[in-house]
Amino acid sequence: MLGESPRATAKSSTTRASHALAPAAGRAVARRARPAKLSGAIQERVSPTSSGRELQNYTFFATCKFSPLVGMTPHGSCALILTRGVLRSLSSVLVAPRLQRRFGSLTVLGGSLVLLAVDVLVLGYGSHTTAVVCTILSGAFIGVNNTVYTELALGVSDAPRPVASAGYNFVRWFAAAAAPYFAPKIEEWSDIHMPFVVAAVTAVLGAVVVVVRRKSLTHDAEELETRHATEDGVAVFAS
Repeated sequence: MLGESPRATAKSSTTRASHALAPAAGRAVARRARPAKLSGAIQERVSPTSSGRELQNYTFFATCKFSPLVGMTPHGSCALILTRGVLRSLSSVLVAPRLQRRFGSLTVLGGSLVLLAVDVLVLGYGSHTTAVVCTILSGAFIGVNNTVYTELALGVSDAPRPVASAGYNFVRWFAAAAAPYFAPKIEEWSDIHMPFVVAAVTAVLGAVVVVVRRKSLTHDAEELETRHATEDGVAVFAS
């Protein structure tokens, strides 16, 4: 500027540079503070949902391992798996949101896990026809649970959805890998019924997690119920 001394010009330039660097410095501080915030959010809400889903996954994959496919024709086996998959999809998209609106997410989740445990017990001790019916029916409970678990996990506090999803899936698939290995071992150590008893117990333990950690899950459940009450959202598919 004309008429300004060199010292004034230098001071003005320094001030402008400081103002320009301030937002960048603030963002850097926010980035350093963010991991701790995300870690707390994941521990608070993703942990109970993923651990509960981990227990349910053991039930589901143990049931798959000992489903009544033995002795069935290839067409019969395919029809059984297809029917259960279709029922799971329909219950996930159509049934779960309506149940959530009427009874609340946590009530639906706990009740569905208990019913899944009963279904698995009947499957393990019933006749072959009963086992086929219970295997198909388990798809309905799994579908409802998938929707509620996934929505609760992805609604985690202020954590970005990819972070919540990664933490949730990292934990829940442990049991999915363990069930096909341990279920046959349990049968070897005991009898054919015991794998189903253990699978039913893990489903009940999933319901216990919902009850014990209800306080930490209430915030997300209330948000889900508000959203379901105001719009017909499409449920999230989860395998």
